Amino acid sequence: YNFDLLCLYSNSESIRESVCYKRSVARLNADFNRMLVIETTGQLAIQPSIVNLFSTLHAIVFAVDTALDSSEKVDEEVGVMRKELGLMLESMSNINLLTPLLVLACRNTGLGSNSFISLQEIIEGLELKTMMNPWGVFEVNCENMKGAEKGLDWLLYHLTKERRELSYHGRQGQGILDF
Repeated sequence: YNFDLLCLYSNSESIRESVCYKRSVARLNADFNRMLVIETTGQLAIQPSIVNLFSTLHAIVFAVDTALDSSEKVDEEVGVMRKELGLMLESMSNINLLTPLLVLACRNTGLGSNSFISLQEIIEGLELKTMMNPWGVFEVNCENMKGAEKGLDWLLYHLTKERRELSYHGRQGQGILDF
């Protein structure tokens, strides 16, 4: 099955991984984030050149960093994630309600973080249960990519609409996918 996938990186790797960028001030600032632009109304929006590509997409893959350092609060981090996803979805107003949303909850245990945002906190914080389109949340270990294959299989299932006998396939609005 062929499908179009667009990977959006908000900035260069060194900036994305820097301590200052992880803060919401930088991630939602058009000066730091090349995906964003400030409209004449003063509102943040996705760059028009990126928005033009959205009509060709078959699915949305939204990867989030679930690690928290000692100064970060779950509500603040999830709020930034919700704003980032909201900006994308607002820009995709012509999106088909059947377009699946795959959320990859990325966790890198090798970096020493002992605190992580839970899948349930992501589901609630992103307000996924209010969405009409199919959605799924999968935990992914960044060190070995374990979990990504289940998420991509879930995505392909929803893209092809073929029935498979896999226990982790959720139906619309049933995206608690913990393993």
